[in-house]
Amino acid sequence: SKTSTILLNNGSNHWYQAGVPGFGDSVAETATLIRRWAKHLSATEICCVGASMGGSAAVMYGSLVDARVLAFSFEAHVRYVGSRSAKYIPQDYPLSYPDLTPLIASSKRPITSLLGGDDVIDLAEASRLMTAPNLELRVLRGVDHGVPRHLRINGKLDEVLDAFIAGRPLPALEEEDDDLGAPEYMAAIEASHIAYGDDRTSDSLLHAEQAYTLQPFSFAARLLAGRALLKLKRHAEALPHLGLAISLTPGPPEARLLFGRTLRGMGRLRQASAYHASTLELFPQDHRVLYDLALALWSMGDHAGALDQLEAARHLVPTNTAYADMQSRLMARA
Repeated sequence: SKTSTILLNNGSNHWYQAGVPGFGDSVAETATLIRRWAKHLSATEICCVGASMGGSAAVMYGSLVDARVLAFSFEAHVRYVGSRSAKYIPQDYPLSYPDLTPLIASSKRPITSLLGGDDVIDLAEASRLMTAPNLELRVLRGVDHGVPRHLRINGKLDEVLDAFIAGRPLPALEEEDDDLGAPEYMAAIEASHIAYGDDRTSDSLLHAEQAYTLQPFSFAARLLAGRALLKLKRHAEALPHLGLAISLTPGPPEARLLFGRTLRGMGRLRQASAYHASTLELFPQDHRVLYDLALALWSMGDHAGALDQLEAARHLVPTNTAYADMQSRLMARA
């Protein structure tokens, strides 16, 4: 059947809360324009697809225009503590729909979400959506926040999108894991994540322990446990959790960063620097790894190497004042 496509981009990290530049100056105006274009094109139905911030837009506008929705790793609770939107949306920016759950509940068409089972923030948000009507959550083990990228790399994205647009059930995916969608497990992940952000590190560890007791081979649970133990300076206990997380899903850089940082905290400086160097071969743009490598090299006495890595980190994020301050202090001592 014939389809027409409209591609919308918010531009700024405002989660589409004030319409789309050039396509409506408010949520209501953008929704009206979508309806008008659908009528102009004689569309028999509207489908909205988006990922991450775009996934939130797909849910928001899709609910308002009676569309079927496929949203990858979206947030329904905008600027919620510990969320991506809280990190990127300015605190003084007005939100038209800070909570999308009433729209989801009133939606006349089904909403489907595929989310990364290895992404702590995705799981925390999914925990808050477990009881939402009209919403089907499908959790993918071994997948991070970039679900469409994962599907594309594995040759599955076209199949998923084709089935959705045609109104057929989405194909079964081997990464789907109902156990990771268990309410008790996801609630423990959310509680650990929120507690860590509130500097309640011991509580974060307790909830992480609950999560990995329920799911021993959960990347997210092991990452949270290792992260909390590292912050508590219980390095020897953190290392096996982080090592298991990396063995389960070697891709995400955060577990590798924390593993190298833990080695540095244990005084294993050569191992830490070598491990960070191997991580940078995979993720050369990760400024956090560059910074921690600089600290390890400095402690080893390689001051020139440390300053080189710190300069590389600053080049990637020139606005990071902590990096600039550290560079000034180390240069004064070199």
